[in-house]
Amino acid sequence: MTHNCHMPKQRNYCSKSAAATKGLNFFIEMEGEDVVALKKLTTEELIERLLYLKGLHEKDTRDFEEYKTSSQEMEVIMEREIEDAQREAKAATSKLHQITVEAERAHDRHEAEKREFLKIEEALRREVTLLRGEQETNKARIRELEQKNDDLERHERNNQQEVTDLEKKINEMTEKLTLLENELVEKQTTTEEVYRLREEMRAAERPLLMVGPLRAERHDDTPEEPTPLEQQKQRPQHISLSIASSIEGSEKSNGIPYAVRHIKDTNGNEDSEVCLHSFY
Repeated sequence: MTHNCHMPKQRNYCSKSAAATKGLNFFIEMEGEDVVALKKLTTEELIERLLYLKGLHEKDTRDFEEYKTSSQEMEVIMEREIEDAQREAKAATSKLHQITVEAERAHDRHEAEKREFLKIEEALRREVTLLRGEQETNKARIRELEQKNDDLERHERNNQQEVTDLEKKINEMTEKLTLLENELVEKQTTTEEVYRLREEMRAAERPLLMVGPLRAERHDDTPEEPTPLEQQKQRPQHISLSIASSIEGSEKSNGIPYAVRHIKDTNGNEDSEVCLHSFY
């Protein structure tokens, strides 16, 4: 902008310099002329020529002074512009240095952040690898637990089915035992009725058998009727054995475990006891 403001003055100085150069060339041309030609001129012509040359010299001197003055001004202006340019260059250099320092600091921060980011990324990758391993382990454990759960459910269903079957068999055996108990009660009732009828028949026959020898003979020939107590002791044994044989046949056919225990009383009579074994 400073150079553009002083462009017209510079053109004026250039034109004045061209005029001075033209006058100098005129003197150089005059040196080449023949001195004889100058001698041919009259005094008036010489005076005119001298005045003309003097005017040119004065004009050139003024132009030179103006040029010198303008040159000094231009030199001052140029020096100021150079100083301004130097200050600007110095400020730009300082700013460039500051920017360079800031850029280096930013680069250092970037490198530090990059290293920190790489460390964090590596840690995250290791953590992701561990989590993936744990996930695979958990998946395997879940599959194993699901398989075990399926096995347990299958065993539970089998156990429930076995329990249902055993309950059914126990119910059947309970019904059979109930029937056998009812049959036993009926047999006991029939036995008691038979014994009562025998007693009634014996009571009816006693008046006819009043003779002692006949009684003795009858006693020797026929076995003595068992007393009611002996019959009662004998009945459970036969009935228990009958029940045991019935239970044995039914249990063998049904596949339910059982046990028959033989018991002897104080009189030497053997009795049997049937024990059913359950899984409950």
